Order: sequence, then C-alpha cells, then structure tokens
Amino acid sequence: MKEDQGVAELSLKISDPMDDYSAIEQLENPTSGTSHMLEHRSLKRLIDFLFLPSTHVMPNERIFAESLLLRDWAGIPEQVMVNLASRLANATNIAPRLALKLASCGKINISYPVLLFGELDDLDLVDIAHKGSEEERLIIARRNNLSPIVSALLVDIGSEEILKAVLVNKGAKISTRILVDLISKAKNNTALQNDLMFRPEMSAPEAMDLFWYVSGEVRVYVLQTYLCGERSLSVFLNEDSAWQEHQRTLCPSEISDERLKAITRFLVGNERENAIKILAYYTRMPMTVATRILSDVGGEAFLVAAKAMGASRAGLNEAFMRLVNTKPCLIGGADRIEPLRGLFDRLSREQALVALQYWNCNANKSAI
Repeated sequence: MKEDQGVAELSLKISDPMDDYSAIEQLENPTSGTSHMLEHRSLKRLIDFLFLPSTHVMPNERIFAESLLLRDWAGIPEQVMVNLASRLANATNIAPRLALKLASCGKINISYPVLLFGELDDLDLVDIAHKGSEEERLIIARRNNLSPIVSALLVDIGSEEILKAVLVNKGAKISTRILVDLISKAKNNTALQNDLMFRPEMSAPEAMDLFWYVSGEVRVYVLQTYLCGERSLSVFLNEDSAWQEHQRTLCPSEISDERLKAITRFLVGNERENAIKILAYYTRMPMTVATRILSDVGGEAFLVAAKAMGASRAGLNEAFMRLVNTKPCLIGGADRIEPLRGLFDRLSREQALVALQYWNCNANKSAI
C-alpha cells in the first residue's frame, strides 16, 4: 500500500511523458496469478523519474524508484526493457542494480547496449562472461576500457572470434600473463598474428620470438619496428664483455662476403651441418639459433644473419642467386629476391646484430 502511494507521489513530480511506452497494457501478479492493470502513464513516469538530473531528485528517491521497477520486473513488457536498457547504457551513476539486471537477463536484444556501454562492475562482467553465452562474451570483448581482469577471462575461455575482438579493441588492457598466452596461441594461429603485433603491450623480445611464425609482410614490420639500437641493447645485456669484444672484431664486407659464400656453398652441396657451424661461429650465436636461421623458409632470417655478418648487397645477391636455383625454399622462390633486397637495404647492421641477440635470448629463455 505504501509502495503504491509512493508511485503516486513520484508521478506528481514528473512532467509530460517524453517517450511512448504504449506496449504496456497489462501486468501479471506472479504471487496470486491474477492480473492487475498498471497504468502505463504511471510506469512511464516512474522510469522518467529515474533519469531526472541530480538537482531534481534525491539519491534515496532514485533508489526507491529503482526498487519499484525491480519489484515488478516480471511484469514489465519486453519493449519497455529494450528502451530502458538503451537509456541506461548512456547514463552515468543511475540505477546500477537495474543495469546489472538488464545486462544479465539473457536476452541480447535487451542486454546488448548495457553490455557494450553500460556502467558495470568488473566482477559482474566476469560473472556474465563466465555464465553467459558466446554472443554475450563477444559484446563484452568490444567494451571500451576493458580491464585486465575481464580481458583475462575472455582470452581464457573465449573462441577465436572473441580473442580477435579483444586484440583489436584499443581500449582493452592486457596483462603480461595474457600477452604470453596470446603469443603462444598466435604461433599456431595466423588469424591472430597481425592483430597481436599492433598491440601496445608488445615489446621487442615478444615480437622477435613471434617472428618465426608470421608471414613475410609481418616479419618486415617486426624488423623495422621493434629493433632497438645497439647501445640500448648493451644496457639490457649489462655491458656484456663478449658482446663488446664482438663489436671490436667486426670484419670488412669483403671477408664477410667470402664467409657468406662458404655458407651458401655448403647449403647448395647438401652439407647443412657445416653451414650451420660456420654461421654459428661467425655470428657468435649458439648452434640452435644458427640451425633455426638456416632451416627457416622465407629468406628474412638468412638476410638478417648476412647483414649481421657484414655482407654487402652484392654478396647477398650472389648468395640468393645460387640458392634460388638449388634451395628455393630458403628464400621462398625467385619472386622473393627483390623484396628481400629492399629489406636488406633498409635494415642496418646494428639492427641485424640486435635481432640476433634477441633470438639468442629467446632461445635461452632469458628475459630482457
């Protein structure tokens, strides 16, 4: 009785209706099973009251209006819920319990705007994502300012489509653990690689680790975007004496071309083990890294090693011409020669040396 009187009192404060809630005709009383009429103007005014500015309504009055709507939730027509959800999605600090009720109702046509734009607590979003449908998770993945907690759950339980939605969401924040998980997934999923490379959380060690699994165009992007300078890397390596000694003993291009020619000759002659040993010796890389470079398909890794050794453009071109006729898989075919030459010209020797160091650290599981 008091609540009905409260509705009447609230209605007196409302001006003429702004929206058409003609869908409201009759509400069912869930306790008695008998129907009763709720004047559609009264419900409309109650909802309008909820959205009045704070200068016109007290906080406890707004809470009371929200409680009345939640009390009679089962009898509110669907179209009214749709309109209410749209208004709450664009509102600030209004009816948080009502927003959660709409977001978790399980009907996408109602919950969509609140899930995408509404003010919802992270724990509530996690609960909806965990218990809800794939479609609800996809909507949540597109929210702006997605917290690391929500992003983590979506990545853990979501489909590939949801992973991509999180990656392309510029407002999503991804923790280091989730980034590592995404990199692991991307190694066997080319659909995730491009989006992952453009994430602000990506750094050079992760990008150079993923280098081996991405396409040629993405490899070019990695080499030209993520490689820092030699001096910056030396700080990471704590001024390693072996690295400094290597810099002092760099040989001129004529000698480097001869070394590259020897490596190529062994590859053409099916003496791969000898080629790996020479490459490992002259680049001061472990055998595992040298093996990976000479086993890689595409030519970018071979090009980086040649540049790091100090080979000239002519020396690289000669190596490519010999390989394309006998071991075309190492450079991806004759049509790849010209793009690889262009990359060789743009890549500095300093960048190539840095790339080798990152590969070395990744092979040894060392954190930079």
